[in-house]
Amino acid sequence: RIRASRLMRARLAAGSAGILLLAFAVHPLTALLAAATLAAYVFAYTPLKTRTSLATIVGAVPGAAPPLLGWTGASGELALGGWLLFALLFLWQLPHFLAIAWLYREDYRAAGMRLLTIDDPDFARTARQSALWTVALLPVSLAPARHGTRLSCIHPRSRRLKNRRSKSAPAARRPKAACLAAIAALFFTLADRAE
Repeated sequence: RIRASRLMRARLAAGSAGILLLAFAVHPLTALLAAATLAAYVFAYTPLKTRTSLATIVGAVPGAAPPLLGWTGASGELALGGWLLFALLFLWQLPHFLAIAWLYREDYRAAGMRLLTIDDPDFARTARQSALWTVALLPVSLAPARHGTRLSCIHPRSRRLKNRRSKSAPAARRPKAACLAAIAALFFTLADRAE
């Protein structure tokens, strides 16, 4: 067995090494954000898991940080595209985790975790929260296209997209409509399975 103090030293060493690697090999801003992410996970989310169901929201912040870290690593700056990726993952995690927490609520209860699903025998509050986060996700998922950020389903350098730019506006909208249709189909498929 490994003692807790030895395990803590190993965790600190690994975290520090990762942050230093990011600082020197990628970008100092990425390292700073990674340090903040690690601190939020260890010092905020982890202790809150056994105290309040709000820990799920707190934990979604460090959980959504990796795309923002990738953005800063690639661009060296905090920009709208990075924040949109962060927001997408943040909002997506909440209904995703609530579904998992509902399925395994007895395991979470036995582990002493304070989750919304544990004190929600008829699933009403959990379903409301899940629906609210999902509704919030929809406009955020469309925001990259609205703000001209290159995060859409179709790669900006795609030949098809370049050809469509030269055609009419309705033809240019077809790829986005296809993406929205795919998202809607996925949503309804998952909703049908949840029943």
